[in-house]
Amino acid sequence: MRRPLARDVFATGGLSLVLLLSSAVLTVALAYQAVSTDRSHRALAEAVLHDYADLAAEEFVRRATTYIGDYGFAMAIRGLADTVARDGALPAPQSLAAAIPPRSRRAAELVGGMFRQSGPEGHLEARDMDVPRDLGRQLTRLSRAAPGEAAPQFRLVEVDDGSRLRLFVVAGERTAGPERQLVGFEARLDRVGAWLSEHALGDPLLPQTLVERGATEASMTVVVRSRTEHVVFSSHPGHDGDAPLAVRDMGERARSGALPGFSVAVAMAPSAAERLVIGGLPLSRTGWLVGLFALCMGLFLAAFFQFRREQRHALAREDFIARASHELRTPVTRIRMFAETLLLDRVRNDEERKSALQALDRAARRLSLLVDNVLQFSRRPGNRHGEQDGAADERVDVAALAREVVDEFRSAQGAVPPIELAAGPDIEARIGPDAFRQVLLNLLDNACKYGGAAAPVRIRLGEDAGAVRLQVDDAGPGVPPDDRDRIWRPYFRLDRDRRSAVSGTGIGLAVVGELVSRHGGRCAVEDAPGGGARFVIVLPLAGESGQETGAVRP
Repeated sequence: MRRPLARDVFATGGLSLVLLLSSAVLTVALAYQAVSTDRSHRALAEAVLHDYADLAAEEFVRRATTYIGDYGFAMAIRGLADTVARDGALPAPQSLAAAIPPRSRRAAELVGGMFRQSGPEGHLEARDMDVPRDLGRQLTRLSRAAPGEAAPQFRLVEVDDGSRLRLFVVAGERTAGPERQLVGFEARLDRVGAWLSEHALGDPLLPQTLVERGATEASMTVVVRSRTEHVVFSSHPGHDGDAPLAVRDMGERARSGALPGFSVAVAMAPSAAERLVIGGLPLSRTGWLVGLFALCMGLFLAAFFQFRREQRHALAREDFIARASHELRTPVTRIRMFAETLLLDRVRNDEERKSALQALDRAARRLSLLVDNVLQFSRRPGNRHGEQDGAADERVDVAALAREVVDEFRSAQGAVPPIELAAGPDIEARIGPDAFRQVLLNLLDNACKYGGAAAPVRIRLGEDAGAVRLQVDDAGPGVPPDDRDRIWRPYFRLDRDRRSAVSGTGIGLAVVGELVSRHGGRCAVEDAPGGGARFVIVLPLAGESGQETGAVRP
């Protein structure tokens, strides 16, 4: 059954954990809501940009097909076809320009070399150009049109010359037979790009109510690609790899000036969002929110582990108080009982009076040991009231002091197991006598408690490798190897001891470890040769000059 202290700790800690968990859940919900809002805002802004990019692409296709298709390629190929039909030969560039209507005469700028294909064998005649190998084959395929098929105003033929793209504009007239006479010219791609820049991008692609004049060039990248994905035109060379927001097929328009196989892609720079979207694109706060969430979870875990630690400490303190109360109650009860016996003069003779006084002395000494342990534990450096032992600088003859402590322990305990002490003469250590006394008394008390009343306790004190070595062997059950480092911790007791009737406060060995460590020594537990446990204390040996020979290394 838990005591009120544990219940209070559990209740307070449980409420704290509930509050922390609620805060963590609320933080997660707020972070999720913030991320969802951020994504929704960003998706809406990107949708607006996509709509504007699509509007710009549509306007670019309209202008390109009008100027390049209707006023450019269509006028040039018509003038070439008329000249070839009239003269029967490919014209000179000046003659071609004269055959084009005056308002569209600039279309001659788009014309490079010219060619025609005629006759049943598909004879190809060219002027001012070299004929690619693939051109003849593609022209032959175009000339074999199905009967009744409407002849388009012109067709575009792409030829990949290995190092560059070559674009040919082809047209023909229906003859009486299945063969079609074809005429065409090679388009000058540099002039095509100049026309697109002048006519398609001369004015903003977006309405004037949205952006100022010239904003298109600063915020948009327009790229025209051929059927083979060659870049024919780019408004910002070097930015052709930007992810496009809108892509349009320039041959999808049902007009005579369509440019089949060509596509236009419109990409917008992030700066365009500031002009086109109110508030611009929202900055992504995902990283910040993830960091905040991680911090919240870290604080929650830290608080959780701190709560678990405080919980363990509270339980340990509760167990310590219960055990210490029981340990203290025993000698106090004996003192009261024998004091009452003497006060009421219930003794029959002097021998019983002496026995009662000896029992009072033993109980008082036992109580003094327990109180000294509690006081020493309260002065540990880890506690607020920790202080150093003022007798640490005194040279002590630990052999003589050990004999005195053993005699004192025998007289205090009464019926104790045999204690065998083997100590060399004149062994001096740099340790306070009260500290050494308390260390040895605690070890003897521990050995008697676990070794029983019959098995002897063996103490050996001597010099070893320039240090004082104290070992206490008992006949108890020993200490498991996994617990040999933990028995020096405060409040720690083995599981088997918790289930047994062996009493203890859990601080005796912790006081031993603290005192030995404070004086530069070390503690260890080994298996005793005859069974049981061997507690080993190693302390620095005092030099002849009154100085320590050095601290003992663990």
